[in-house]
Amino acid sequence: KETMTVTRSPLAYLRSLFPEQTMGKCEFVQPTEERLKAYDNDVVSAIRSNDLNRLRDLLEKGQSFDACNRSGETLLHLACRRAKPDTVRFLLEEASVPWSYSDDLGRTIFHDACWRPHADLDVLDTLLVTVSPIMLLVEDSRGHACFDYVRRSDWDCWVTYLKQRKEFLQGKVAKQTNIAKVAKQTKSSTAALSVVG
Repeated sequence: KETMTVTRSPLAYLRSLFPEQTMGKCEFVQPTEERLKAYDNDVVSAIRSNDLNRLRDLLEKGQSFDACNRSGETLLHLACRRAKPDTVRFLLEEASVPWSYSDDLGRTIFHDACWRPHADLDVLDTLLVTVSPIMLLVEDSRGHACFDYVRRSDWDCWVTYLKQRKEFLQGKVAKQTNIAKVAKQTKSSTAALSVVG
């Protein structure tokens, strides 16, 4: 008899790394006219073609990269789904775009990064330098986290990726959790001092 090997899903493995962490959904922020206007053909074309020289030129001329379409898909969403890691890095580091927006279906930049035709580990590495790994657990409006969108044929690749970065991911989340606890304690202490003083 043949036995089938059942591959563990990357989402199940990720949840095993962070059993205490829960992350609901990101809120959809209604696009402003300013953000819609900044989502123009010139910048979209430069992102799709990974034209970093053009993107830098647009930035130098004052182009806003905090832009989205009517569905709330930001330029960073687009880059995570269609561009190379250098373009994603440009948006995060040089254009300093916000990374916490979701589109109108609750999808984050990680959903788009995982929605690629094949596993692009470099794009995820680029995001994880700046973005909290807990965002990997955010669910869209259908209740799906980003790794629910990867092809089953890529599961082994993604699980290996997560295993190789286990210490980095856990360390980053622990650090962020400690910072949040200190901030909460400081806020409580400050409030107590205001009441006493």
